[in-house]
Amino acid sequence: MSPMEGPAEGMELPEIEPESEAMALVTPPVVARVTGSTGTNPLADGTFRAMLITWPGAVVGFTNLQWHWLTDDALAALVIVVAPAGVLLWALFDKFAKPRILSS
Repeated sequence: MSPMEGPAEGMELPEIEPESEAMALVTPPVVARVTGSTGTNPLADGTFRAMLITWPGAVVGFTNLQWHWLTDDALAALVIVVAPAGVLLWALFDKFAKPRILSS
């Protein structure tokens, strides 16, 4: 049976009502999507947060390549500190700021 033919004779498809739970589309608030804390897709949330944490290190590394304002050792030390600091900031955001934003 091809998809264009429909159900076989004697076979009925169940009725799906728009109000049914199967049809409900729950979208997280925009603030949750922008902050990477939707909770509906942990992989996407984690990837988004990791990207935001690595951006400062990438900017510092790029500017250092162009203008040589840090030694290689200082750059490595700075980038090593930036990643845990970013994770700590996200944890603080989740603990204190996110509940206030989502409740308002």
